[in-house]
Amino acid sequence: MALISPGEGDVTFISQLADIAGTPYHYGTPVKSCVGQFDPADMSNGVAETITCSMTASPSSDLTVNWARSQFDALGQAAAPAGVAATLTSENFYVTALRDETSGAAAFKYQANSLNLIRPTLASLVLDTAVTDFSETMTLSNPYPSNHWSPWYFSSLNYNVPFTAPATGSCPAPTPGNIATTVRREGPVSELSSQVVPTLGVVSGVTLSKLDPINVAGVGNGAPIQVSWTAPAVGTPTSYRVLVYKLNLNASCQTTLTLIAPGQGQILPGTSTSAIFRPQNLTAGSYVAAIRALWLPDEAPNLTRPTQFVTSTRHESNWKISSPFAY
Repeated sequence: MALISPGEGDVTFISQLADIAGTPYHYGTPVKSCVGQFDPADMSNGVAETITCSMTASPSSDLTVNWARSQFDALGQAAAPAGVAATLTSENFYVTALRDETSGAAAFKYQANSLNLIRPTLASLVLDTAVTDFSETMTLSNPYPSNHWSPWYFSSLNYNVPFTAPATGSCPAPTPGNIATTVRREGPVSELSSQVVPTLGVVSGVTLSKLDPINVAGVGNGAPIQVSWTAPAVGTPTSYRVLVYKLNLNASCQTTLTLIAPGQGQILPGTSTSAIFRPQNLTAGSYVAAIRALWLPDEAPNLTRPTQFVTSTRHESNWKISSPFAY
């Protein structure tokens, strides 16, 4: 079976990337490109291949990014519970080309909670770790046919939120571990005609509580945990992802966070305000809950299946983590 087969409609783009000194940030973009010609015609595993093409300037146009970075940072800092500070670890703003799965219409396929598609980069800002707002005009080079590919922007601020497991006799001074969180916004570049601002706040009032003990085959013998929260004061989530972690200590007395089954958490409708975790997966110890509020306005309403691919052109999400709870 061929890895790449032009005869079957495969097209190989080869791009020359350049670093552009923009203001205030540098950015990378494919300034030249070509469609590769293969000899042999099909590329096969373990077979030498000659690829030839003639580079030409990619079609380009100006695109202005105006990112209200400070407003997204406020949401990222709000992920931590009272008395805990979130630390900014990295940030991203880039424009990619997404393959149009409907041959021209502005509809894209992605997995609601794990976007992982072929998306060639059209421009990538080289950012610092500041959280001030900024505006920058980039010359966006785009070699891909507009009837099958559409430009799409992606922005994120990424954080670590530290937690420390309770001390033990063998670990009297444990060191913290981190839960990674993110504040993310993406959509078609048509949204960049105005400032990119959050439209969804974080949830509040996150608590964990024990319910009455049960003894049910396949569910467990003991007290389930209920995670409860209040919906964001700003915006309306279309769904939630709810995770529960147990705080453990490794041999070096560092806190580790073990995700409690189900491994991907619970994906719940945006009208939800609680989730229950079965006692089968719980043992005595300290736990925290992490709730991701998602705004996916173009997906099927109240989607609950985490592996279903849906049609949407916008995404925004953020996290909120509870204080530790002793079980």
